[in-house]
Amino acid sequence: MKRIGRTLAIALSITLMAAAIGLTAGCSPQARWPDDHSRPPSTGIAEGDIAILSATRTEFEVGPDQQTTLRLQSTLAVDHAVASVAGSGESFPMYDDGDLGAHGDDIAGDGVYSALYTVDCSREDLGGIEITGTITIGSQSLASEPVALYVVAPFTDAELGLMATVDQAISDVMQGEGFDAKPLPDQAAAVKAVLDRLASSDPGIEGYSSPLVVEGSVEYDESARAISFQYAIGAGIDGGVLLKNPDPNMKGGDAERRQPGDADRVPAGAEAEVTTSSGASLPAALAVGAALAALAACLLRRRRRRG
Repeated sequence: MKRIGRTLAIALSITLMAAAIGLTAGCSPQARWPDDHSRPPSTGIAEGDIAILSATRTEFEVGPDQQTTLRLQSTLAVDHAVASVAGSGESFPMYDDGDLGAHGDDIAGDGVYSALYTVDCSREDLGGIEITGTITIGSQSLASEPVALYVVAPFTDAELGLMATVDQAISDVMQGEGFDAKPLPDQAAAVKAVLDRLASSDPGIEGYSSPLVVEGSVEYDESARAISFQYAIGAGIDGGVLLKNPDPNMKGGDAERRQPGDADRVPAGAEAEVTTSSGASLPAALAVGAALAALAACLLRRRRRRG
């Protein structure tokens, strides 16, 4: 609805402007912006100008070729931008013309230049296809940071089985008697012990005589309450464990989350709340989301260190 309303507003603005100034084919070109400003084409690139490239999809499975839409957001008004594929010499224009079918651009003149790009998915490409968007005005150019597109082979049944085995071993520990009552360092130590064993040459799992976890990949981030590791698949597939709530006697612990009789005091249909370590109340869904975000940050830090 927002996009429809926005499109109608722009269309109405253009119609009224054309009527007011007698817009004809001979008039100089104008760039239409989402806040209804009319700006002439840019004559130069200033320090505050931006060019930010994104893709609607960046990961693809090996198989038939697939398509993604590249979008370059910029403060500059030009006829078109250019996308370049690193290492191939391939380049193609990006337009801000509202031609969704031809260029993938949904709104004309909103400062977002678009192009449809077909990804070769015939083989795995874990190195990434790097694409950069560039705007050129005279002798000046402004290039975006590159966006990488990856083509990955789907997991085999054996690889899925390996990951399921690791997950089950972790689950067995975390669902064991007394695990929830352990302080956080003890929880972390118990999970790490399992992962370290699975990273050894003798993981102690029937049917496996080699490591299921990459040796040296197990790391504990106390601030995120998360353990990251890598499944022993290819060069390593990132995995993570979000530990359960720490000492129930601490603020934010299970004892504070569920006091005796709480169920009787919560109206039917009301959203459960948890109390964070800072004492602030959050809906349970938000608390889970925050915890998962912490785990994602932990995995991202690992990936950056590897890079």
